[in-house]
Amino acid sequence: MRSQWVSGLLITSIVLAIASIIISYLGYHKRRASELWVTHTYQVIGDAHKMLSNVMDAEGSQRSFLLTGDTTYLSPYRASVNLVEKLVDSLRKLTQDNASQTKLLDEKIIPWSGYKLREWKNTMNILDEENRENAILFLEAQHGNTVLDSLWLNTKTFIANEELLLTDRNATVEFDNYVNNAIRYTSFLIVALASMLALATIRRQQRENNVLVEGLKNLNLDLETRIKERTLDLKNKNDYVEKLNVQLQQSNEEVSGLHEALKIRNKHAEESLREIRDLYDNAPCGYHSIDKNGFVARMNKTELNWLGYPESEVIGKMHIRQIVSSAYMEEREQNIKKLIETGHLENIEFDMIRKDGSTFSVLMSSSAIFDVKGNFIKNRSTLFDISRRKQLEEKLLIANDHLVLLNDEKNRFIGMTSHDLKNPLNGIAGLIHLLKTQTTLSVDQSEYVSFIEDSVIRMKNLISKLLDLNRIEQEGNIVQKQKINLQTFLDRIIKGFEEVAHKKNIQLLLLNPLGPLHIETDPTLLEQAIDNFISNAIKFSTSGKKVWMRTARLTDNLMIEIEDQGPGIKPEEIPRLFGAFQKLSAQPTGGEPSTGLGLSIAKGLVRALGGEIKVESEIGKGSKFIFVIKI
Repeated sequence: MRSQWVSGLLITSIVLAIASIIISYLGYHKRRASELWVTHTYQVIGDAHKMLSNVMDAEGSQRSFLLTGDTTYLSPYRASVNLVEKLVDSLRKLTQDNASQTKLLDEKIIPWSGYKLREWKNTMNILDEENRENAILFLEAQHGNTVLDSLWLNTKTFIANEELLLTDRNATVEFDNYVNNAIRYTSFLIVALASMLALATIRRQQRENNVLVEGLKNLNLDLETRIKERTLDLKNKNDYVEKLNVQLQQSNEEVSGLHEALKIRNKHAEESLREIRDLYDNAPCGYHSIDKNGFVARMNKTELNWLGYPESEVIGKMHIRQIVSSAYMEEREQNIKKLIETGHLENIEFDMIRKDGSTFSVLMSSSAIFDVKGNFIKNRSTLFDISRRKQLEEKLLIANDHLVLLNDEKNRFIGMTSHDLKNPLNGIAGLIHLLKTQTTLSVDQSEYVSFIEDSVIRMKNLISKLLDLNRIEQEGNIVQKQKINLQTFLDRIIKGFEEVAHKKNIQLLLLNPLGPLHIETDPTLLEQAIDNFISNAIKFSTSGKKVWMRTARLTDNLMIEIEDQGPGIKPEEIPRLFGAFQKLSAQPTGGEPSTGLGLSIAKGLVRALGGEIKVESEIGKGSKFIFVIKI
């Protein structure tokens, strides 16, 4: 009867627990859905506030830019415009479940925001196509404040509607939590009461069972004691004999194992000794030991083969002076003193004498060996035959001297040839000028004269670049620094390229946030380097593209960056980019000539100014040349 009562209580507890879990699970999902709607409403309110804030930021940034001309307002303006468009789309998607809010968006907010976006866009188009004054007039002629007020009021109405909806949804969440908690805690209380009743009944039954079990244990212990007493006498004799046998067997096994281990260890020791001896004798370098009296105590086969002596004629019989040059013997005494003081010597170079009287060069490192009392007894040395290296060094020096002479002759030849070519070219240029003043030339003849003039100009440019390259290689650039106004200097360079850029319909842009900063540099070298980079950028850019020159200050350095929108440079061609006379796969877009010298000269000029060049390029997108010089 008691067990049935306990079973009923336990079944009731389990049923209530399962019911509580199911109710909690359903309530959790309902509460979760309500919380998601609350989060959804918060997101709608947040996006509406952000949209309204970005509208005001865009309006303010555009007006500030138009009124001041400061380009720093463009970045926040563009970011705010992009966010307005995205946030309007986001609000449209988020309110699809709410017909009244969707209607407010479609009829009020979206039309007014679209009108404002078009007004901003039209203003910027007028600025780009006409001028700032017209853009300001257009902006003032529009109904900007009316649009902003309407957009502000409708958006505030939209936010107020969402806040009311948020209040209702929060109340729903709180009510669901209250109901779920009430059901769950009531179920837990009933389960706890049923469990306590069942536990009390089980403990009472357990106490009665413990009394019965204790009686059975006492009977079992008495029976086991009697059985052990009868079997103990028989086991004592057998156990003693078995122990003796086990001890004897263990002793035999230990002796056998020790014998096998000694055999294996001796075999390994002999193999290791032979291997060490072979490594010592047949090493690619020489080894020897010399005792304190200068006699050879030990020498490996490698060094014996170098000298041409058998071991029997050397070990313990030959003095060191018989196998080394007399010049080294004069230094050896000082080296031995240093060896005893420091314990080692490194990279001592001298000549050794073979048995046939010939010599060869070696490089030696030695370690000192002392006895237990600290007395020097011998040195142990490692030697490398460097005779082949010495021969190669001599050949390399001769070849290097020859290359220096050839380079000097080449530089002199380029200098003389370039100067000699300039005079006849100047004469030809003068004659061409006279021919162009003649009015009797036919159309074909005038065209031929223009072709000749272009060829002369190309030749003069090539000669000038050869002279520049020759001067850089001869380190003939003497940097003459002076203070210059950076803004005036860069404006003059850009102005010099305006006509060339205009002919190719390329927009040349100068971005100099440093303004009229005074820097100290060589303006001639710097201008020549920048000219090469800008000329190269225009040459490889197609019509309608842009070329930028940017500046920045890095502590005591000036960074100049030239960027184009050309075809880019292949990664495998970048290492050859600054070599003289290098022609890469990219070709000039307007048929301009290319000598392959411009970037090589520019690199030499930048280095003369104490700077370095870095290249960044992406195929199909353009290249960027960055160099930093000391100012």
